[in-house]
Amino acid sequence: MTKLLPRCLSFVLLGLVVGCGGGGTAPPEPTASELTEAGWAHFAAGRFQEAAASFSDAIAVDPAFADAYNGRGWASLRLIRFGEALGAFAAALNLGLGTADPLAGRALALRDLEPVDWAATGEAAAGALAADGRYVFSRDPSLDWKDLRLVLGHALFARGDYAGANEQVRLLGGAPADPASETFVLDLLRELERLGTEP
Repeated sequence: MTKLLPRCLSFVLLGLVVGCGGGGTAPPEPTASELTEAGWAHFAAGRFQEAAASFSDAIAVDPAFADAYNGRGWASLRLIRFGEALGAFAAALNLGLGTADPLAGRALALRDLEPVDWAATGEAAAGALAADGRYVFSRDPSLDWKDLRLVLGHALFARGDYAGANEQVRLLGGAPADPASETFVLDLLRELERLGTEP
């Protein structure tokens, strides 16, 4: 009986090894690209917390993967975490992401972060428009160049560049205010606000 015990244990251990391993190898860890695409899928579904987590996982896998930072910025923006969004967009830009996305996101985050730095907001919006004058955010087509022109118009208005703001109104297809009118500044502001309420 004692001679059978080691042999029985050997078969049991062999069975456990084969059973647990399944004879195959473990699946490969997801790449930064795969994790980023998972993040964008969450983003498209409105699951911004899950999106942010996927983008963070992608950054952990590859700290130089620029689109993961871009995604993290947009997810943070939707979660109303403007400081986080700005940091992520800055990283995407520093890593050389070659789209207007991080600049567009930066403009929106700066516009909503109190107190508003209108100079930086206008610079980011202008930069995004310079990179792509007919910008459309591929992950949410409801955001496009018109939103950026409106942000730029408000930024110029806030800095007292009424002629520049009036030009943005014209480029948006609005009704530019008459600079000769006594109510020029008020008319310009009203038109900017009206354009902001258009669908």
